[in-house]
Amino acid sequence: MLYPLTTEEGCTQWVKPASKEAWLDGRHTIKMEVLADIVSYHLKQDGARPLTVQHDGRHVSPANNALPEADQYPECDRIVVYSAFPSANPVIMDVSLNIHHSSTTVSH
Repeated sequence: MLYPLTTEEGCTQWVKPASKEAWLDGRHTIKMEVLADIVSYHLKQDGARPLTVQHDGRHVSPANNALPEADQYPECDRIVVYSAFPSANPVIMDVSLNIHHSSTTVSH
């Protein structure tokens, strides 16, 4: 299934949002919202604790049973997002990654 805003049948054409908050004010899917939350959380600091999805399937929070991470990191953390649906790539990149001014690479 294609992401609704990236198809001609979608109610609107995809426009890159100015911020995550601006995107959340508009039309979005829960999957993309959770992905954006996960990426935002892990981009705040290197070595962030793992997250767990809450029972509502819509919210994430730090896992209580995660092992403590090291205090010092020689390199920045890297985030890999796999997408089986190329039509979602513009949304994933714009909302989850580019808003944070992260460098991105797309591999097919």
